[in-house]
Amino acid sequence: MDGRGRWACTTACQACTTACQACTTACQACTTACRACTTACQACTTACRACTTACRACTTACRACTTACRVCTRMQQTSTALMLPTI
Repeated sequence: MDGRGRWACTTACQACTTACQACTTACQACTTACRACTTACQACTTACRACTTACRACTTACRACTTACRVCTRMQQTSTALMLPTI
């Protein structure tokens, strides 16, 4: 290989090495970001599960309350109707 060929090869290899270093740095940053995201997502998922469980309990309680209120309202209407004087 003549001097120009070696110089071209060396230049190409240096460019490749520089690009690979940049790629490695970017990949390390990406990996770090992904780890942080995964940790945050796990915490978020845990919190959302707890919230969903609480909401189900609340919904169940609200249905029971609504049912009780309907029964109570009907009983009041019935007792009021019974107390009205008949003509």
